[in-house]
Amino acid sequence: MALLVVGVIGGVASKYHFTRVDLVYIPPGEFTMGEPGFNRKEGDDLREHNVKITRGFQLMKYEVTQELWGQVMDSNPSDSDYMGESLLGDALPVQRVSWVSAVIFANSLSKQKGLEQCYDISGDSVKWPKGLDCKGYRLPTEAEWEYAARAGKSTRWMESDKESDICRYSNVLTETSMNKFGLSLETPPCEDGYSALSPVGSFQPNSWGLYDMTGNIEEWVWDWFDPDYYKDSPGIDPTGPRECASQGCQRVVRGGNFTSTSWGVFLDGRGRSDPFGGSWDQGIRLAITSD
Repeated sequence: MALLVVGVIGGVASKYHFTRVDLVYIPPGEFTMGEPGFNRKEGDDLREHNVKITRGFQLMKYEVTQELWGQVMDSNPSDSDYMGESLLGDALPVQRVSWVSAVIFANSLSKQKGLEQCYDISGDSVKWPKGLDCKGYRLPTEAEWEYAARAGKSTRWMESDKESDICRYSNVLTETSMNKFGLSLETPPCEDGYSALSPVGSFQPNSWGLYDMTGNIEEWVWDWFDPDYYKDSPGIDPTGPRECASQGCQRVVRGGNFTSTSWGVFLDGRGRSDPFGGSWDQGIRLAITSD
């Protein structure tokens, strides 16, 4: 699946027409997941631990756009604006996506492309019967997501430990946008040029060629959220808790969004949300098992 680009402004595609989906191969390997020694003491949900990814997989180079979602689903769930800033556009990431609608989209895209559908969906029940053996489109696991985002690095932010480098790779809350929205938060010492959503691929990719892994829009992953999971999680190909935690049934989102401060786009940062809800800051990118 390829990406047809029409128009370039400052080296960034000004409009994307998805007639296929660009995928990046992520090789097997090992990495340290969680807080890499920065001692934020956030609790067990950021506990540093070693993870081995034994199966290569492909991950979408870009976040799913509103255009691609519309081609597959014949709809656009996205909010129209955020505090007066438009959130609509073919090349912008789709948002207001619930976790359940994300797995429905994955099955629909697989069907459209002649691939097996990974999820059994019945009402509010979603099962992943073949797990990583499924060769259709699916949500990445949380471990796969962080492994791909780190791209072999152990840095605090994408590709760097320098806060001033955040805006090279991520669309986040900067001083200009904060003042425009009337907020009062700590911002990174850089500007990214966008007040709200940016077209996918507007910033530099990480070393493995993945764009917008932090900032812009938060991305759903497969895993249930459990703050204690990292204490006992498997060291090989973890797929998250088997069921929702006693504290509440929430799924994990990763990567932060365009209103995130510096700490909101740490590579180890975790968010969680109601799988049946959806927000202006929640979107997706999909994976396919290769090996």
